[in-house]
Amino acid sequence: KSRGEEGVVDKGRTKVGGISKWRGHKIWLNEFGCWFIPTFHPSYAMRTYRGGSNYVTDIIIKDLELAGFLANSKLPVIPKLKIHYLKKDVEINRMLKVMWDSGVYAFDIETGGTGNSDERWILGASFSCSETEGFFVDWENLKSDTVYKKFLKLVNSPDKLKVMHNGAYELRIFNFHNIPFNNKHFDTMLAAHLLDENFEKKLKSLAWTETFYGGYDVLLEKYKQEHKIKVDYSKIDRKLLARYGAMDAITTFILYKKQIKALKKQKLYPLFHNIVMPVRRVMSDVEYTGFKVDVARAQEIKEASTKAINTLEAKIYEATDSEFNINSTKQLSEVLFKVMQLKPYKKTKTGYSVDSETLGHLKVMYPDIDVLHYLSDRAYAVSYTHLTLPTN
Repeated sequence: KSRGEEGVVDKGRTKVGGISKWRGHKIWLNEFGCWFIPTFHPSYAMRTYRGGSNYVTDIIIKDLELAGFLANSKLPVIPKLKIHYLKKDVEINRMLKVMWDSGVYAFDIETGGTGNSDERWILGASFSCSETEGFFVDWENLKSDTVYKKFLKLVNSPDKLKVMHNGAYELRIFNFHNIPFNNKHFDTMLAAHLLDENFEKKLKSLAWTETFYGGYDVLLEKYKQEHKIKVDYSKIDRKLLARYGAMDAITTFILYKKQIKALKKQKLYPLFHNIVMPVRRVMSDVEYTGFKVDVARAQEIKEASTKAINTLEAKIYEATDSEFNINSTKQLSEVLFKVMQLKPYKKTKTGYSVDSETLGHLKVMYPDIDVLHYLSDRAYAVSYTHLTLPTN
């Protein structure tokens, strides 16, 4: 299906959207034991045929060629997964040693509560250093006397690489709760963006295109829907949450193994390792500790912007020979496209667009019309009046 939002479940089925992003990806459907290749509908190719261009048709043909190749290839052997929900100290310590010995492991947490990071609490953590085996441990068990020190040693060792998907979230949670947690990690979400900036970055979306286990979240999403749970995972059946968490860790580890090869093949690994991840770690620290602001200077900018807006609005009224609500899309649209009879750039559900992209386009099309420059400068100045300044 090309409509719907990812993560929304209808009768236990995950809906995903954005056919232009999903097309061309090979997706394994365990339910039917076959490959699925999303592509455009042929009628779309007919509607978008312009001036002899076969661009969309060529894309469909390329997708069909991929489908043909897979149809003539052997079906993959799907590895059997091992999911462990550990509760005994001896089992947890044994698992932590496996992670330590591996040197690289995927890590993920599940949290309860709603709101900001400081309003949430940790329910449990997931681990994996294998593409077929994952572990989930309740937080209360990780904090037991015989386990907690070994856990902290693992997650704070600079020699053991944590792999996380959107690791900034884990870092915020641990920081807000004053839990020691080394921020050295490999972020599969950032690697995914570097490798393909046009595709979804959500872990569940990447599970469809990069693993054989797409849709592992459906049972959890169905449970949330049936029990009217939106955010607070503490209300989810713990066994179901344990399976879901372990699958998060396995999926993250699979992504890591693939992404390392892809980054090196495309010669992007130095960029990722030397710039992207160090900057991400610095930004994570900034998100927690904040940064200093010159309040007096910011206030000066805000006041200067307000004066500039008043001056520009006077020039706009003079240039259009009328006074109207510039913040009203409808009124501004009428002035530009009915009174001044400029050619509209794009249309929305409620009328012609007057957003920043449209104003930029009109400035290029009509460089001698001063009011367009005034409107553009005003929009820029308005952004500075939205500053929310601290009182101390």
